[in-house]
This record gives sequence, C-alpha cells and structure tokens, in this order.
Amino acid sequence: MTLINTLILLFASVLRLLPSSPVQSLLNKLNRFDALNYLNWFIPFDLIVGILEVWIVSFFAVMVYIWVKKIMNRIV
Repeated sequence: MTLINTLILLFASVLRLLPSSPVQSLLNKLNRFDALNYLNWFIPFDLIVGILEVWIVSFFAVMVYIWVKKIMNRIV
C-alpha cells in the first residue's frame, strides 16, 4: 500500500509542475467579447477550439509514437 501511495504522490507532484492549458487564457479573453455569444449561434468557436486542441495533442502523440518506433527499429 505504501508503494501505491508513493506513486500517487509522485504522479500528483508531476502534474502540479505541468502548465495549465494554453488555450484557456485565449478562451477567457474571448469571453469578454460581447458579440461572440451571438456569433456562436452560427460558428461554435468554443467547440472548434476544443476540438482543435484535442486534434493537435493527438497528432503530436502519433508523431512521438512514430519517432519512438523508428528509434526502436534502429536499435533492434
């Protein structure tokens, strides 16, 4: 049980070191734009930003996977 608690504490401390989402500050600035609520009826900017953020993270995860796979193939 002590090992699990230690791992959880280590993981939590690593998560505290990571920065928050860089897109969140942009969304906060957009919330001050009054016409955005009316424009959001036609173009859902908040949804687009969220989907774009997930897509970019997924793309870089695939690129890292391919890079690691190439390195592992060179080693073996």
